[in-house]
Amino acid sequence: MLARAEECLGATPHHVTFQQANILATELPVQNYDAVITCFFLDCFTNQQVSEIITKISQSLRPNALWLWADFALPDYGFSRVRAKIWLAILYAFFRWQTKLPARALPESELLIQKHGYQKVAETTYQWGLIRNSVYRITAA
Repeated sequence: MLARAEECLGATPHHVTFQQANILATELPVQNYDAVITCFFLDCFTNQQVSEIITKISQSLRPNALWLWADFALPDYGFSRVRAKIWLAILYAFFRWQTKLPARALPESELLIQKHGYQKVAETTYQWGLIRNSVYRITAA
C-alpha cells in the first residue's frame, strides 16, 4: 500500500515521508511531523493500545499538527446503528479468523483522541454512519 501511495505522488518533489513500522514497538521522533493519517488502522487495537498509540503519535507531532482519522464508526441510534452493528460483527469475525486480530470491537478512538487534547475541525460520514472521517488539530501545550 505504501508503494502504491508513493507511486500516486509521482516524480514531483514532495514533503511526504512514508514509514512502515510496528507502532507498538517503534520509537517516533519528538515533534517531527506536521500531520498524521490513520485510516482504518486504530480499529485493529484495544482501547488500552489505542490510548498508548495516541500518546506515542502525539509526542511526535508539532504544535498545531493535524490528524486525519478515518475508520468504522457506530452511529448513535436507529436502523443505521443496527446495520453498523451487523457489519462490524461480520468484519471483526472475519479479521479475527484471518489474522488473529486481538480486538473484538471498535475501540473508542475518537473519544480517546479528544481526551488527548485534540479538537475536531471537520467530519464526514459515509454508509449511513458506518464509515466516518474526522480531522483533528492539536494546539500548542
